[in-house]
Amino acid sequence: MGDLSDHAPRPAAADARPTGVCVVALKPGRRNGSHEDVTHHRLAERLAALKQLPFYDACDVTRSSARNHYFVPDAMLVSLTGARALGITDADHLFGGVVPYPYMATKTISHPLPGEACARPVGWSTDFSRQVRELVLPGYSAFSFADAQSAGQSMLQDGSVRIKKAAGAGGAGPAVASDARQLQATLQAFGEEGAWFDGVVLERNLVDVVTHSVGQVRVSKLQLSYCGRQQSTLDHRGHLVYGGARLEFVRGDYDALLRRHELKAQLRLAVRQARDFQRCAFDCFPGMFASRCHCDVVQGVDDLGRWCSGVVAPSWCVGHTSAAEITALEAFAAQPELDTVCASTTELYDLRPNVPRDAHVYFSGIDERVGAITKYSRIESAPSTTAW
Repeated sequence: MGDLSDHAPRPAAADARPTGVCVVALKPGRRNGSHEDVTHHRLAERLAALKQLPFYDACDVTRSSARNHYFVPDAMLVSLTGARALGITDADHLFGGVVPYPYMATKTISHPLPGEACARPVGWSTDFSRQVRELVLPGYSAFSFADAQSAGQSMLQDGSVRIKKAAGAGGAGPAVASDARQLQATLQAFGEEGAWFDGVVLERNLVDVVTHSVGQVRVSKLQLSYCGRQQSTLDHRGHLVYGGARLEFVRGDYDALLRRHELKAQLRLAVRQARDFQRCAFDCFPGMFASRCHCDVVQGVDDLGRWCSGVVAPSWCVGHTSAAEITALEAFAAQPELDTVCASTTELYDLRPNVPRDAHVYFSGIDERVGAITKYSRIESAPSTTAW
């Protein structure tokens, strides 16, 4: 397995081929001109150039003409019916993925419920939770205060617990509870019962953490798989947030990546865990398809000194590493003889950033929410020693 095309229905007819590239804004509250909005549009513009198609903003496309476009959503599409209404019936029709249930677009997909009688969202798959249990960190997903409190108290017997909102992103927001008092205070801060619709994730807390990015992307007939190490940076409030990643790309599926004998043991494990997690998702959720799959895989030591490794944040939509993914796709498309390439993406919170001359800059300016930020990608001159 590992090949995205194994899980994408084929188009019904040749005339279904897209005639343009169109962005789709799905995240509520996203501000026009924000660094996320600008980055999303510029990624879509580069995909349009890669596919040799015209680029359209969503406001320029009527519902009837939308069916003839390739879409770049800023989140996972969570309605198979809604996707079909736009003409999205195949992974060739979008950069991202389509999932049948909303919870699959959040971190809660990674963990089981604390018990059989717990609150759960529509479409919850106990079978999937069972299949991926050895691929993720020890933990639970919870959709009520009582369930989260019960799960957290049982987990505290093995050490501290990291608690995250299901839809959180970028490394900001998780809290660590070391005792019952901290656990209750953290959960109470998430709000009343009505605020638990999206749920929370409770995971074993690790220290000395390394976060790997592992993924696979396909645009037209070009499929790449990649892995590499993430880095963190300080934002203007002094919080550690996502700062970028340096990634090694190969043509083909995850097995092509694993055939690289230079791959270090811990990163090799991360690739296998991401590959198997993806396999389980496609097997357990009929109708799901994607052209972009990504997993954060964290590795570190818990309070009892046990080394752990597991998938923590699967994604099937445009994400932090997509700038590097598109940069790598461009390099492979331009040079058919390439077997591997190293591409990086960087996010800097700096008023005067030092940006390499060969970088593709997606945003550089003042964002009203996060302040000064610069985001760019580039091809690296040599493979990263953290990967090969």
